[in-house]
Parts: sequence; C-alpha cells; structure tokens
Amino acid sequence: MSGANLLRGVLTGLLVCVSTQAAALSCIEPNVERQFNQWVDSEKTYYIGVGTLTPTDTLPKIPNAIDLNGGFGTKEPITAPFLFSGKLLNGDAGVPFEHAITVSVSCIGPWCGGFPKTGTSGLMALRGVGLQNLTLDMNACPGSIFPAATETTISACIRAGRCSTE
Repeated sequence: MSGANLLRGVLTGLLVCVSTQAAALSCIEPNVERQFNQWVDSEKTYYIGVGTLTPTDTLPKIPNAIDLNGGFGTKEPITAPFLFSGKLLNGDAGVPFEHAITVSVSCIGPWCGGFPKTGTSGLMALRGVGLQNLTLDMNACPGSIFPAATETTISACIRAGRCSTE
C-alpha cells in the first residue's frame, strides 16, 4: 500500500470514529414539566428549590474531550461544595432555605456536565433524604437548572402532584 493510500485510509478511519462519537450523545430538549414528573416518579427524594448557587471551595477539573489524557476512565462523579440560597417550593409561597449542598458532575463517555458558574440561579431539584446532604446532579445533557420563571408552573404541579405535559 502506498503512503498516500495508507494516509487516506487512516484519515477515513478517524473521520468514521469522530462522526460516530459526535452522534452518540443525543439529549432531549429540557422541559421542566417532563422533568418534574421524572423527579416525582423517581425512587429518590427530590426537593425543588429556586435559588442561587455559589461555590464554597476551588472547583475540581472536569474531563475535557479535547485533552487526550482527559480522564474519562473514571466513572465516578466529580463533586464540589456549593451554597444554595433561595427557597424550597411547597406549592405555596415556598420556604426560605440557605444551606450547603454538593454539586455532582457526571460524564457519559467523553461528554460531561459542568459546575454552575458563581451566581447561577434558577429552579433545580436537590436530591437527598431530609434537608442534610443535598446534591444537585449535573450531567452531560441540559435540564438540571431551569429559569426561575418556571416556579409558577412547578408550584402548580406540586399542588396537583404531577405536571400536565400536553
């Protein structure tokens, strides 16, 4: 095989690998009503809050798909402490809540979520039992933090026990 043909074969193989990986992650467009129903149906306990997040320590590095030594070998989530300041929704006016939480970032293959920027605010579900050791899960697909304006919709869903997704 000539050098040119060998190079062409290698480049074609690389393009197939890259295009396969690029098409592998397909995220559903975030929808707060659908997500609320998933929280309700989960075996885990979620507290729905509207508030602002502030990291309370240096954030660890998230694996980078461009970095060939990006660290995707680990399947364990990467965590960091944050302060949640806002309120927990109860179907009425909500209950003021300011507490330390953990933000947990997970990867799906080479695609990873990310830590929220300082001052990120919105509606989010904090996973945990009781109000201690709450965790906000951030994964490769969006849908962990919704605009604060969705509070009215979710408060109605809390009162009804489910959201209508029609």
